Amino acid sequence: MQEKWVLRRRSYQELAERLHIPPVLAHVIRNRVSEEETEKYLDREGPLEDPFLMMGMEEACGILLQARQDHVEIRVVGDYDVDGVTATAILCLGLSALGCIVSYRIPDRMEDGYGIRKHMVDEAITEGCGLILTCDNGIREFETMTYAKEKGIPVVLTDHHEITQDAEGHDVLPEAACVIDPHRQDDTYPCKDLCGAGVAFKLVQALAKRTGGTVPASLIGYAALGSVCDVVKLVGENRRIVWQGLEEWNLHPPVGIAALMDAAMLKNLTVYSFGFVIGPMINAGGRLKNQQSLIRILLTEDPAEAYVLAQELKRLNEERQNMTQVGIEEASLLVETALKNDIVKVLHLEDLHESIAGLVAGRIKERYYRPAIVFSGTEDLVKGSGRSIEGYDLFRHLQEQDALLERYGGHPLAAGLSIRKDRIGELRRALNAHCEIPEDKLQPTVVVDAMLPLAEADLQLAGLLTRLEPFGTGNERPVFAAMNVEVLSLRLMGRKQNVCRLQLLQDGRPCEAITFRVEVLKEVISERYGMDVWERLSTGARAERGICLDLLYHLEINEFRGMTSAQCTICNIR
Repeated sequence: MQEKWVLRRRSYQELAERLHIPPVLAHVIRNRVSEEETEKYLDREGPLEDPFLMMGMEEACGILLQARQDHVEIRVVGDYDVDGVTATAILCLGLSALGCIVSYRIPDRMEDGYGIRKHMVDEAITEGCGLILTCDNGIREFETMTYAKEKGIPVVLTDHHEITQDAEGHDVLPEAACVIDPHRQDDTYPCKDLCGAGVAFKLVQALAKRTGGTVPASLIGYAALGSVCDVVKLVGENRRIVWQGLEEWNLHPPVGIAALMDAAMLKNLTVYSFGFVIGPMINAGGRLKNQQSLIRILLTEDPAEAYVLAQELKRLNEERQNMTQVGIEEASLLVETALKNDIVKVLHLEDLHESIAGLVAGRIKERYYRPAIVFSGTEDLVKGSGRSIEGYDLFRHLQEQDALLERYGGHPLAAGLSIRKDRIGELRRALNAHCEIPEDKLQPTVVVDAMLPLAEADLQLAGLLTRLEPFGTGNERPVFAAMNVEVLSLRLMGRKQNVCRLQLLQDGRPCEAITFRVEVLKEVISERYGMDVWERLSTGARAERGICLDLLYHLEINEFRGMTSAQCTICNIR
């Protein structure tokens, strides 16, 4: 797929002189923050924001501390995804450390759906709880909050999702005893993009501050894990939470996290391992089983129990991976045949597990760079999940087809919905009939930080770039461009031959790089120079004629057999 490469051009010379750093490093920093924000950006160890700057925090502390004094059991109601279970763990561990009586309820994805429900209120009352505390949900559960009020059980609501507004643009809040959500219009909290676990962590911070207690050291790690897996922007306080959480857990991982690391054969934790290893293992519990029991992996102090739970989550994640791959292959076949001419890909895969429809939709969106909605199930009413691209507001287009849908919700880039099975075709036709995405929006854009010849990507610069970690959404790993690079030879590696080491020449200087995008490399070389050229190269032969490529790459530190070196990892090729 053809990409659009865009070079960022921001003034950086003054910053390089002021901080006495290489111009390319100054360029990368300026692409992320202003001159004035640089010092704070580089200070990952800095203090977190005062939790009492958040609206409702003082009131929530008063209600919770009164419950502690009166020996009232607090029922924490969370969510089944990583953000929801880490938020639940933070509140359970944090409140217990402060002397509160705590229990928890994690909704079942299939039976309960998302968010607190009326029957959960009834359960809490029947089981002797006198206060409900939500995390990562509740801000749109108007009926349930009113029901709890009628039943006489107060609710402290903590959430981080967008808030419903009336016709005049004013916030409409549920009838809870207290509402904490940094998206409130009257809230001036500096970090609006906290995840559910981040908000929960700030509440525990506030309670500790109010009582003179201490926040258990491990809790910031749970907030970091939730932040990465909920894909919040890693800027400001979020970035400090993730950096400090990783630092804490790499020194002192909780028992359950250590068990997950062993199961996944991880030596240390990074943003990548949070997002692509640990997070998916935990998420698999909510997709294919019930998190009510599996959340114990985040709470237990028993290594034997943690081992059993970690092995179960590993097994469930492997099952989820296999199911997802089958779903992607089936979906891709449909996209390339029956849906070939559609811009918006609307699919119905009857045998696909409901919990992975969003994963399949996301992969189809990435593979074809088109909006995708995937429905699953054989009942008359089917559920689906959608993922979109920049330039196509999926939620707004679903609103325009309100009459066709039973339920829907979401935002411009993602949505959940349900529809009568016999109306799926009608929805597909309607969305495509009213789809007016400009041609340039159907082409993925890759933002480049700086032009940097491969021979200048050395170990010193790679070391300096680590000061900008943790990388993630909003603070992406730097991307450098090397243009008109000649391929001398290449070597395929790995059991599946899915890694390639290239010997290159740029401006007369030899250099080396690796890539994990072997299929893209094969496509680019074979289309331009012929399949026979690729076949010769892939067997180890040297290039017989000039094979020139433009490359985008990341610069990293590679440690292998006690040796440390700079490594250029190619991420885009043309």
